[in-house]
Amino acid sequence: MKESKMGVMQAASVIVTVMIAHIILNMPNHLIASTGSSTILNLAYIFIISIVIFYLASKIFALFPGKDLMDICEFAGGKFLKNIFRNYCLHIFYNNFWIRYKNFCRKLSFNIFSKY
Repeated sequence: MKESKMGVMQAASVIVTVMIAHIILNMPNHLIASTGSSTILNLAYIFIISIVIFYLASKIFALFPGKDLMDICEFAGGKFLKNIFRNYCLHIFYNNFWIRYKNFCRKLSFNIFSKY
């Protein structure tokens, strides 16, 4: 079997398709009910901003082939920027983990003790 790589346009198309499907399928009704017609406008803004961020990231990674974000931060700002970026990533990871864990425990306790 021949192994091939995706091009930049193909990868961008896949990401855009997934984002559109995610936005359309996961738009909660309470969000629409609380914000009204501005929900669609906010989703359009978020979509445009995410496309711009993806474009900038692809350009940055094109300038530094074979490097990851930590290497790029170290190149741009030395150990100081690398440590700031590392701490920021750890902060995001731990906060996301604990929020999901807390919500899971709340749902679990609600499901277990809702009979009593």
